[in-house]
Order: sequence, then C-alpha cells, then structure tokens
Amino acid sequence: MRDLRNSWVVRDAACAGLEGADRIVVVVKTGATEANLKVPPQLRTSLRCAPNIFIFSDMEQTIGKHKVHDALKNVRDEIKDGSPDFHIYREQQKLKDPDKIIETLSGMRTPDSADLAAWTLDKYKNIHIAEDIWELQPNYDWYLYIDADTYVMWPTLLQWTKRLDPDKISYMGAKATLDDRLFAHGGTGYLLSRAAMFKIVVENNGTAARWDPRANEECCGDLLLALAIKEYGIDLINVSPTMNGYEPDTIPFDKNRWCQYVATMHHITPDKFENIAQFEADRADKTKPIRYADIFDYYFAKNMPTDRDHWDNWSQGEEGLIDAHSKEECKEACKQNPRCTQTKWDGEQCIVEVDRITMGMARGDEDGKSWYSTWDPDRIKKWVSEQGTCALSFPGEV
Repeated sequence: MRDLRNSWVVRDAACAGLEGADRIVVVVKTGATEANLKVPPQLRTSLRCAPNIFIFSDMEQTIGKHKVHDALKNVRDEIKDGSPDFHIYREQQKLKDPDKIIETLSGMRTPDSADLAAWTLDKYKNIHIAEDIWELQPNYDWYLYIDADTYVMWPTLLQWTKRLDPDKISYMGAKATLDDRLFAHGGTGYLLSRAAMFKIVVENNGTAARWDPRANEECCGDLLLALAIKEYGIDLINVSPTMNGYEPDTIPFDKNRWCQYVATMHHITPDKFENIAQFEADRADKTKPIRYADIFDYYFAKNMPTDRDHWDNWSQGEEGLIDAHSKEECKEACKQNPRCTQTKWDGEQCIVEVDRITMGMARGDEDGKSWYSTWDPDRIKKWVSEQGTCALSFPGEV
C-alpha cells in the first residue's frame, strides 16, 4: 500500500513516532446542526495525527481544509420525499449556510415527535457512510467510525491494531443492547477491518439501499448497521472498555478497568478536547499506549478533593442506599465501611461507593434536591496501591 502520511503529521512534534496511522481511515459522523461547533476542536486535537480523515454529515460543506460529505446523497428519492424524518434535511438544503442552520434548526423536532429532528435523521447515515468511504478509500487495513464528540487515543489505537489481522473479518466496539439485539455503540467508536468492509460493501453490494426502508422502524444507525451485517455472519466483538463511552471526569475507575487500555472517549466537549490533548502532550513517552491508570494519575491522584457541594460524583452504591438523614451522617457512613471510597448525598438519599472512584461533575439543584459528594483520599491511595503491576494485553489479539 502507498504511504499516504502527509506533511501535516510529520510537522506535528506530538505525532512523532506514532507509526501506522497511514493504515487507518478515520470516519467522522456528524450533522449540519453541530458540525461547525464540534468538528474543528476535534480536528486540531484528537485527529491532529490522523492522515486519513473523512467527515460525513447530512449536508455537504467545508470545514477548514476538509470537505464534509453528504452521507444521505444516495438515499433514494422515494425514501426521502414526503418523509417527516427528512424534513430537516430539506430545510438544510434550502438554507445551505452552516451558521444559520445551527442558529435556526438545532432545536427542530421531528414532526409529530418529541425527538430532535437531527437525531432522527442520523439513523440513515451509518450504512451509507460505510459504502461511501470504501469508494473513496478502499482496501485500507482498518476503518474507525466515530462521532464528532469522540476522542481517539492514537498511541493505544496504533499499538492495538498492529496486533490485529485486517484480513480477518472483524467488527469491534463497545457492546450496547436494545431489545436483546447487540450492536457497537457509535459514539464510543467502532472498528471494521478491511475484510469486514469488503464483505459488507463489495460482496453484498447495495446494503444501504436494502436497509433504508427499515430505518424508519429503528432508533439508530449504529443498530441498523449491526442488524444488516449480522445477516452476513458478522458478529460484534465487544472490546469495552478499550473502546470507552466515558470522558475523564465520569470514568468509574475500578479493578476491572484499571489496567485496561483506552482507545476512545465519548461525550467530549470542545474544552475537554483541549484538556485531553494537554494530557497527551504532558506524557513523557507519547508513543506508549494509555491505560485507565494513566488517566487517573494525571487527572485525580494529585488533586483528589475531600468533598464538594453541588456536585455529583456518580456513586452507584452496589450495596444499596444507606440509612442516613444528613450529608454529615452520609459521610460518617463511609468511615464505617473500610471499603468505602466515596459517597453521594442528594438531600434525601445516601449512596456509599466501594472499591470504585469517579470524579463526576457539577450539578445544580433539581426538584428540591441538592447534591453533595465526598471522597476519602487515604482510602483511595490505599486502593490504588493494591492494584499491582499491569501486564501488556489488548482485546481481540490474534
């Protein structure tokens, strides 16, 4: 295969030593109501080392030097015409101006529905994108599909994929379920190997057109893709938590995650893109794959709070609710449990977390509830010290 790494990658010192990016095509799925807001910070941070980036939306436009492709251009007219699902698509084609679209259509609802119109339209994209990207960039080793709020950890992705065989049919992502149907969650990101893409797009040409009528009956494009390719004998390989749906503040650090590698994060806001990029820049060895333990050490180990008002630390409390009548009693309940690492009090209920640490986020008062979170730094340090040394291991290795 030709070496298609461009000078942009070579110029960026942060990308030095990250070999193999030229084997991977990154496919970003977005929409016209968000693209101008979300894609630019993603391009200058998470994707700055990616030589092969293709952006698909529900309207053609340009962002920086990148063309944004219309993922729905090949949907048949009989599917589009008169469909309430495509009402926003038609309105976007009239406006054309991305800024006006964001201003006037971001809050649009699907006719006769409470769902955002952009979200409803999105489910028609995934299979068409797979077909379009193969036409644009065929025969690459790996195709990584992400959303515009997904952060890709390249050191992990490259070290991981070089251990995998692209000529083996592989569909890998973080497992999600709907009515007992398995699929890879799109925002978390999913990988399709060259062999899988060939089977979907070449051996079974016309998959998108065959499944477009079904889209109206389903919720989501990532589910629709999984249903379609399952008919070709392609089953999901669950690679969670390497493909990860959390961002740093919401990761539940526990013994099952601690030594695992992280290839993606989801729900990343523009400021968080910059923040995670700084984490990568501060690493001594920028080519070393990233573990959950590395993220914990950078973000929390040196700055662990003891308590915060108006804060939800996402304590889940596997042992159930604790009998407490104040935030002080809730905090005291943690002291009585030697495995307790943190607590959450909402004004009514106390949750004691054991053997798990999450930072969480600010949360304003809701329905008369006010959140108060605590952590026990000494217990957390002890828990960290007990996790031991991590061995080298990636999911799905051949």
